[in-house]
Amino acid sequence: MKKSSKFIKFLLLTFFGLLSESELLFSQAVRQEWAIKYNGKTNKEDICTGIAVDDDGSVYITGYSNISGSDLDYLTIKYTSEGKQKWLKSYGTPKTVWGVSMDQAQAITIDKNGFIYVTGWSSGNVRTDYATIKYNNAGKQQWVTPYTGKSNIMDEAYWIAVDENGNVYVTGHSYGDLPTSKDLMTTVKYNTLGKQKWIFNFDEKSDIISQPQFVRIDKKGNVYIVGGSANFDGSGEFDYTIIKLDSLGKMKWRQTYDGPGNAHDMAESVAIDDNGNVYVTGVSTTQKKKGKEVFATIKYNEEGNKEWETFYGGPNEKAQASANRIGVDETGNVYVGGSLRLSSRSENIAVVKYDNKGTQQWVTIYSGPENYDKINDMVVSKKGNVYIVGSSEGAGTDNDIITIRYDVAGNKTWEERFNGPKDKNDYGVAICLDKNENVYVTGVIKAKKGKDDIITIKYSQNLPK
Repeated sequence: MKKSSKFIKFLLLTFFGLLSESELLFSQAVRQEWAIKYNGKTNKEDICTGIAVDDDGSVYITGYSNISGSDLDYLTIKYTSEGKQKWLKSYGTPKTVWGVSMDQAQAITIDKNGFIYVTGWSSGNVRTDYATIKYNNAGKQQWVTPYTGKSNIMDEAYWIAVDENGNVYVTGHSYGDLPTSKDLMTTVKYNTLGKQKWIFNFDEKSDIISQPQFVRIDKKGNVYIVGGSANFDGSGEFDYTIIKLDSLGKMKWRQTYDGPGNAHDMAESVAIDDNGNVYVTGVSTTQKKKGKEVFATIKYNEEGNKEWETFYGGPNEKAQASANRIGVDETGNVYVGGSLRLSSRSENIAVVKYDNKGTQQWVTIYSGPENYDKINDMVVSKKGNVYIVGSSEGAGTDNDIITIRYDVAGNKTWEERFNGPKDKNDYGVAICLDKNENVYVTGVIKAKKGKDDIITIKYSQNLPK
C-alpha cells in the first residue's frame, strides 16, 4: 500500500510540475563510491595537479608534496577502482645552492599499455628544468629525463601527451638565449625509452614571446600547441597562437587570431576530432575601450584553414566571459566551458554547445548558493555528456568542490558538492571518466592549521542503457 501511495504521489507531482529537476531525473542518480584523502608525513602542503584512469578503472593522481621537510617533491599515487592505495612514488632532486629543492609535477597521462607518465619541473640546477618520468603499472620507475633550456634560467613543463607508439610529448615554457632570454613555447619529444628525439622552440629567432596553454596529439602523431604570442618589446597585445607539428617536429602550419577588439586574446584549450579538425577556445577582447571579454571559439580544418568562429559573451553587454576548456563528441558537436562574470561580486560557470557548423545549440549557466563558482576542468563523453569540476561557494562553507553533469541536451542531471572538514577553501582540480563513465575527481581540501590535503573521489552513475 505504501508503494502504491508513493507512486500515485509521484504521478500527481509530475503532472502538476512540482517535482524538482533532481527528482525527475532519478533514473540518472549519482553515488559517491569513495573519497580518499592524502596527507603527507610532514603534515604540510599537498597539492594535486592531474588525474588519469586506466582500462581497469585504476586511478592515478599527480602533484607535489612536502614529503621531506621543507622541500617539495613530485607525488604520484595509484588507487584501485575500489579506492585502495596500491603505491605512492615521489621524486626529488638534491638541494639547490639556496638549500631547498622545489620539484612540482604538473601533468599526468597513461598510454595504451598502462605506462604512466608525469611531467613538471625540478630545481636540480641553479634554476628549474623540465623533469619527465615514466612508471610501469606496478609503480617501478622506467626512466626520468630532464630538459634544460639554452639560457639555463627557467624551464617549466605544464602539459604532457603520449601517442599510439608510446612516444611522449612535453610542452611548457623555456627561456631562450641570453641576453634577452625571452619566453618561448618549448615542446620536447621522447621515445618510449626516454631518449630525446627533437625539440621545438616557437619563433626562437624572432622578436615574439609566446605563452603555451595546452597541447594535444592526434592519431597520426601530429602535435597541436595553443596559447598566445606578442611582441617581445611589450608593444601590442597577446593573440591566439595555434601550431601544428608533424611527428618529426616540423611545423606544418601556424595560425594566429586577433579578435574584433584588437586587444588581449589568449587561447586556453584545444580539441581534435577523428577527422583532424582542430577546435580552439579561450578569451578574446571584443571591445577594447570597454574591456568586453568573450568566449572565442574557432574551428580549423586539417590543413589549418579556418572553418568558422563564434562568440559567447553572456546574457548582456556588461557580462564578462572567459573560456578555459573545450571538448568534442563523436558526431563533431563542440562544448566550451568557462567563467561568466555578471558583476564584480559574482562568478558563475557557463557551458555552451555548438554543432559542427558552429551554430549554438544551448547555453547553461550554473550559479551556486553564494553566486561564486569556478570551473577548473571539463571532460566530454563520446555521446556528448559534459562533466565539469571546480569550486563553488557554499552557504557558510566557503568554497566546496563542485562536480556537475549535463546531458547532451544541456540538462543538469546531477551535481555533487564535497565540503572538507574545516569548511574552508576546497576546490576541484581535475576530472576524468573510465570506460563505464564512472567519474573520478581530484582536488584540494583545507586541513589542520590551514594546510592543504589532496582528496580523490569516485562517483558511479545509473545511466540509461
